[in-house]
Amino acid sequence: MLFVIALIISLFTNHKENVWSSMGDPFVYLEQSKSGILSSDLYFPKRTEYFYPRPFTTPLLYKLAQSNPAIIIALQKTLHFLSIFFFCAILITFLRSNLSCFFLLLFMYLFSFWWSVLGWAHTLLSESFSLSFLFLWVASFMACFRNKNTAFLGLHLIIAVLLSFTRDTWPYALLLFYLLVMAVVWFYRKEMRKTIGVFLLSACVIFIVQQKTAQIGKRYCLPIMNNIVFRVLPNADYFNWFKAQGMPQGDALKNKYGKLQNWKGIYSLYTDNEFTDFYQWVSDKGKGTYMKFLITHPHLFLLQEEPKENIDLMFVTQLDPYTGKSIGLSKKLAGLHPIFPLFVSILFSIVLVGIFITSTQKNTMHILPFILLLTLAINGLLLFTADALEIDRHMYMSVVVCEFISMLSIVLLFDLAIPLWRRFKKHRNR
Repeated sequence: MLFVIALIISLFTNHKENVWSSMGDPFVYLEQSKSGILSSDLYFPKRTEYFYPRPFTTPLLYKLAQSNPAIIIALQKTLHFLSIFFFCAILITFLRSNLSCFFLLLFMYLFSFWWSVLGWAHTLLSESFSLSFLFLWVASFMACFRNKNTAFLGLHLIIAVLLSFTRDTWPYALLLFYLLVMAVVWFYRKEMRKTIGVFLLSACVIFIVQQKTAQIGKRYCLPIMNNIVFRVLPNADYFNWFKAQGMPQGDALKNKYGKLQNWKGIYSLYTDNEFTDFYQWVSDKGKGTYMKFLITHPHLFLLQEEPKENIDLMFVTQLDPYTGKSIGLSKKLAGLHPIFPLFVSILFSIVLVGIFITSTQKNTMHILPFILLLTLAINGLLLFTADALEIDRHMYMSVVVCEFISMLSIVLLFDLAIPLWRRFKKHRNR
């Protein structure tokens, strides 16, 4: 009932501005979605001069929505609330008290109307689908622990594929997550080894396939160019390191793009015929060279030299340029989150780890928030270092995920505390 009410309210709440119409990415997704449903151009598109391919999940869903913006937005809203419903329906089966279930529903449905979450469903970008599939992925993973059958296993793998192909960094997160879970079940849930082994093997296959599609579409080229212009050119040591690795046209690149006054000035580099040698090097060797750069400069990957104003972009709570100035249904709902600071997510998830270790009943759900937090923290570092452009948009999920993990941890802790409180009252009344 809550799902139906929330969805109806959302569907009848329209955004007055088509904020996506002033951006480039939506038109790339729409263009890719025009390929045939069985065409390789939809799933493995090649890079052309004015077309920058994207992973296939978002264009595929746009295709199913007839590439119609109004239908796409309705689909995003539906999937958003469906993911919340599915997550609550699965987690409720693990909870032991009606009060815990009540708090779960209260938290998650208020969370679902937070404009930093719901707002993305009103624009044509991959963020809304990415977040919805994240909730569906977590829920389907929990379902595999509750119902060890082929149907749930297959559903989880399908969702994992769709989540992975919303953004190119998700395969790294999937691999890390399943590795961490395997380490846990290896000692505490031996009967789950085979299932997690299937997930881990599938994640390896997804990783390889996605790397291949990225290679075909040259999806890594633009982020590498962004990093070179905004992170390498301003630093003499980094600049000389890349020149020593064979980067061509370095001096000309620095003279023309080394002191951009506006970050949008880099757009002309993407099609600048003066730098064809540089672009060819980025296409052939840029990815490997940049990975080598991060490995040999770990302080850069760990953000030790990153300006505070850039790091602050990792924890933005509202992105008006992308979600518009609308506040959703009301100012009170829009301002409700974020409730929990980052340290709450860390503290509560660590407490649950302690309970898991000391408890005689090893409930894997108690360690899930910590595994998610660690996985998504490392994924956040990957996102930050993968592209120097639009960090706030790429990192918008940081605060959202911290809220989600905090709420999940509180519900699990509350559910653990209720039986203890009842036993305490019973003992005191004797």
